[in-house]
Amino acid sequence: MTSNSQPPGIDERTIELIADRVAALLREELEAIAADLARQSDPELPLTVDEVAERFGVARSTVYAHWREWGGYKLGQGKRAAIRFRSTRLPEAFDRDASKSGEPSRPPNSALLGVTRRGGSR
Repeated sequence: MTSNSQPPGIDERTIELIADRVAALLREELEAIAADLARQSDPELPLTVDEVAERFGVARSTVYAHWREWGGYKLGQGKRAAIRFRSTRLPEAFDRDASKSGEPSRPPNSALLGVTRRGGSR
């Protein structure tokens, strides 16, 4: 751009900063779309706790409470290691509920998953 075609009060550096910011925002959005499309096309890509909670309409705390029963695994050894899930190993109860309504399912009945409640009863 020549100085004659620039709006008054906006220099070349400001225009470059705006263009860089717009490009960064577009890049982030495209990366998110690409990741979502890749996850849809490859069901073996691991899901995060947030993605499992969102997909099945349960609280994150529910996912953390049942990650072992639902086929989750830790990325590392520490107490705070990230947990991932393979969508093909999630409980069938989720799949049945989701396929009936087309919406995220409610938390599965704990008896169906063999989950014991506090106090030892099912």
